[in-house]
Amino acid sequence: MKTYPFHPVLTRALFLAVLVLASSSAQAQVLLDGGFESPRLAPNSVQSGAGTVWTVSSGGALIVSNNYENLGVTPYGTQYLSLNARSSVSQTIAGFVTGETYVLGADFADETGDPGQTFTLSISGVANASLTLPVLVTGSEAGYGSGTIPFQSAVIVFQATSNGSATVTLANAPAGGGTNDPLAVDNVALYGDTVPIPEPSTWALFLSCLGLLIWHFGLRRDAAVFRA
Repeated sequence: MKTYPFHPVLTRALFLAVLVLASSSAQAQVLLDGGFESPRLAPNSVQSGAGTVWTVSSGGALIVSNNYENLGVTPYGTQYLSLNARSSVSQTIAGFVTGETYVLGADFADETGDPGQTFTLSISGVANASLTLPVLVTGSEAGYGSGTIPFQSAVIVFQATSNGSATVTLANAPAGGGTNDPLAVDNVALYGDTVPIPEPSTWALFLSCLGLLIWHFGLRRDAAVFRA
């Protein structure tokens, strides 16, 4: 049986087209750095701000590495966000699809042992939803030592009303404005039940490369038959 070797240039072109197609299909809604692991800090240290992806919308925040000043250890990685009272951080995410359902979640915890704190998780843009929960008093001024921070979870299920972008916001909003204590926040995640259809130009690239390969193999087959 006669075989027809792959043409190296055309094969590489088809391979690249497949990669582009896959990457285009994967461009669904993506929430970045939900674990506040960027930038990576030295052990037992803090850095002002909310990292390289999140924006401090109001007030102030710190990225905290595990066991800084005996504040405790996050179970989700090596760092977490310490969100000041009356402060919020946000991130805008693209790729939402009309009518699709999404799940947004975040974990939060008391850092100081003072009552009266609340945590708000919200999304605005292609959908508008918000959830405010009281913070259980589990900590103390001394922190959690080398123990694990006991996070609570906030979850919102929502449906996109249009294609486009939405902004996720995490807020430390004290009940009645009576406390000035920070909250620990970590493990922010967004899940969707859809992957967008690739752009027509991506399909065109893929089909063009596939057509060239078929044409190439057809010529080689015809040449082999002629020689026989």
